[in-house]
Amino acid sequence: MKLNQFKTSPTTSSGNMVVSKMGVAANSGDMLTMFLRDKIYSDKELACIRETITNAMDEHVKHKINKTVEVKIERQGDSYVWTCRDFALGLPDEKIRTVYGMYGGSDKRDNDEQAGGFGIGALSPFAVTDTFYVISHHNGVKTTYACILGAGDSGIPTGEIFEITKEDTTESGIEVQVPDLTRTQAELFDIKTKRFIASVRVGADIRYTDSNKQEHFPHTPLFTEVVNGYTFHAYKKQSINIYSKYDNGNGQAFGVRMGDVIYKWYSLPHNTPVSRHDIVVDLPINTLTIPISRESIETTDRNNAIITDVSIAIQALVKQQEATISVPKFGECFLTNNSSFNKMYETDWFSYDFWRLFPGSKTFKNSLTHVHDYDQEKRANSDGSHNIYVMPNIKNINGWITRLKMHFVNNKINRGFYYVYHNQYVDGVLNGSYNKNELDLSDINFIVVKEMKYLPKLPKKPKNKDAKKYAVYLNGRKKGDFTADSLEELINPDGEEIEENWHETVESISDLRIRTIGLASVWGKNNNFYVTYSAELYKDLLELGWINPESDAYKNAKKRIEQKEEAERGMRSRMQEANNMFKIELNKIALKRIGKTDKGVDRVKKVKEKILCEKSTRSRILKAIISGYYSHGVTRDDLRKIMNIK
Repeated sequence: MKLNQFKTSPTTSSGNMVVSKMGVAANSGDMLTMFLRDKIYSDKELACIRETITNAMDEHVKHKINKTVEVKIERQGDSYVWTCRDFALGLPDEKIRTVYGMYGGSDKRDNDEQAGGFGIGALSPFAVTDTFYVISHHNGVKTTYACILGAGDSGIPTGEIFEITKEDTTESGIEVQVPDLTRTQAELFDIKTKRFIASVRVGADIRYTDSNKQEHFPHTPLFTEVVNGYTFHAYKKQSINIYSKYDNGNGQAFGVRMGDVIYKWYSLPHNTPVSRHDIVVDLPINTLTIPISRESIETTDRNNAIITDVSIAIQALVKQQEATISVPKFGECFLTNNSSFNKMYETDWFSYDFWRLFPGSKTFKNSLTHVHDYDQEKRANSDGSHNIYVMPNIKNINGWITRLKMHFVNNKINRGFYYVYHNQYVDGVLNGSYNKNELDLSDINFIVVKEMKYLPKLPKKPKNKDAKKYAVYLNGRKKGDFTADSLEELINPDGEEIEENWHETVESISDLRIRTIGLASVWGKNNNFYVTYSAELYKDLLELGWINPESDAYKNAKKRIEQKEEAERGMRSRMQEANNMFKIELNKIALKRIGKTDKGVDRVKKVKEKILCEKSTRSRILKAIISGYYSHGVTRDDLRKIMNIK
């Protein structure tokens, strides 16, 4: 890996400044190598496994070797030996003593196809053992070296390399052996080797054979997607993400891999749906800077910016996957099976909550809070559609519900029904003004109950001859003696349902007063609305939806109607004034626009004055029309222009 982050410009000095170079004290080398060997790794077994295997795989990449890197653990007597073998070119003696005998002796620093470059990983077996073996097959010679920690001059252990044997061979490559592992150590090596092998790059040719002769290979991703230039892989859940501390055990994280190493796991972006798999993004080697231990990713502004960009790409992947889900038909999914509202919708990568995907369906479902089940069974129509009945927005809809029940019974329809109030939201749905990407009503039939001509009428209530009637007055005259029901029947003989907020839409004062009731003891008898001396009748009429002249409902409605009528009178006056200015009938559409405000009339006046001041044909014609004398300055040329005579 190119270590570009360490490169800088040379310094210069002026004059006779004394300069000295910084470095490592001669008597501190043993201590520094001890730190590099033993103190930089938080997971020493994994460090040995990772560094040794990636070195072997890098050799295959470097020399384009089409063979399998072999890793195994075997029992030898009472102990175990862990081995990693590549089949590249091997190393000559001087290279062995540089790579495995000197810290910082790396040949990868100018290569972005191979990981590492610090010159430390080859000696990582010293983190777990005092002795390991390197066997080099190079140029027909097999040479075995023992790398051993011994006491240095300062008493701090230092490494030494001994050539043990040398013999002829037809093979090539490097084999690293970590011997004398206890059973506990062998179990750790086994578990961590399996995990590491599973997570290496896609297409890596490597095999691990455990002590039971079971073979293990890199995991193959279930899905791969390239989004915003980043390559994402989805692996089986908890097969790759086994180190993450960011997922709280639920796999909600993504791993960042460069080369064969997943360096770090990051939490998925906020509001990301549930991930069905372990997600790994592949970045080219050297995209992110890493610490010398190669156990993580450094926290820098540049690294953070790249991780943020990857998170944005994941959000784009979420949207891309979301687009593959079709909006479910409302009736089919939810009128026959309410549990569908809690359903998780799965794509290749994520599981989406229904309400997150289709908030429009949620809103519409909430509008069905007033649901009446005539029967427990809610079946679809023969064509698969479903009916939703739209009730008038009135205070008491029991009459309509009863009539619907009667209709169902009379027609032997054995199923329940849903209804919804005819409010502003439902009106928009009926007009098709809703988001088709969030709500599919293609299998819904909206039936407005007020338009159902075949509904049976409610049976008339038997008249209670003994019910007490009370005198009712209008404009100082007695209208008769009534109960609340009989007075309602007088003004509403067809029995039409009256909306609860009828007074908010009434168009005239007379229509407002027809359902207004006051107490004669307060208002007297001479009023243009109904009054009665009976407090009981007064109360019964209010329960039927009448209003009293002292209520805010009456005052607001009266004020609204009066303002509207005043505006209409003003408009008619302005239209007449504009019309009279020219003594002719102006265009009706233009008149309405002119009459809306005083400014419109003022503009007409200015236009008239301007024309009258002109010395033009239209000025002379307008003067003649206004004066009533057609000889008022109209010339022969004017007449020729009008009649188009040359």
